[in-house]
Amino acid sequence: MQTCKEMGRDKIEIWVIDSVARRRSFVTSRLSEMGYPALPLDPSDRFPETLGRAVIAMINDDTDVVDRVLDCRDKQQISCVVYSDSLKAKRAAELVRRGVTELMDWPCEQQDIAEAVSTAQACLSVQAPEGPRVASARDRVDALSSREREVLGGVMSGKTSRQIAETLNLSHRTVEVHRINCFRRLGVNTTSEAVRLGKASGCFKYSVEI
Repeated sequence: MQTCKEMGRDKIEIWVIDSVARRRSFVTSRLSEMGYPALPLDPSDRFPETLGRAVIAMINDDTDVVDRVLDCRDKQQISCVVYSDSLKAKRAAELVRRGVTELMDWPCEQQDIAEAVSTAQACLSVQAPEGPRVASARDRVDALSSREREVLGGVMSGKTSRQIAETLNLSHRTVEVHRINCFRRLGVNTTSEAVRLGKASGCFKYSVEI
C-alpha cells in the first residue's frame, strides 16, 4: 500500500482544521516532521481547491466543520480524522456513522498522529466505488452469518460488545464469540480494520444501526 509520501505531493493533501492556533501548529509540525506536508486551516477559512487530489482532513471536533468536510465527499476523495479532549460516546458513534475514519484523544503523541494518517490513507485507497478492493470487501461481508453481520453493524456504530449484547438480547460472551468469528471471516485483526472494510463494502451505506 502506498504511503502519503509515496503517492507524492501532487496526489494527496492533508488539512489540519482547528480553531486553536496552538493545537493546529502542533499537529501541523508533527506531520511535517514525519515528511507529510500539511495545510493549517481555521474553521472559518474556505477549503482550498484540491485539483483532483485526495484529502486527509484532521479536524478538532469543536465546531460544525466536521459536517462541512464530510459533505464535500460527493465531490472529492476525503478521509476524516477527528481529535478531541472531550469526545462523548454518543458523539463518537455519530461520527463513525457519518464516515469519520479515525478518532483520536487529545492530547496525543506523534505516533498517534502517524497511525491516524496511515488509517486515513488506507481508507482513501478503497474509496473508488466499484474497484476490486470494494468488491472483495463486499464479498467478505456477504459471507458473514446474519448474526455476525449484526455484530459488525454494532461495531461500526461505535458500540461496545456489552452494548451490542444488550441490543441483540444476547450474552456478552456470545457477542464476543460472534465478534471473533466475524473478524476471522473478514480477515482483519483490529476494530479499525473491520470498520474500514465494512465501509468499503457498501453494505452499510444507509445505516449501521442494529
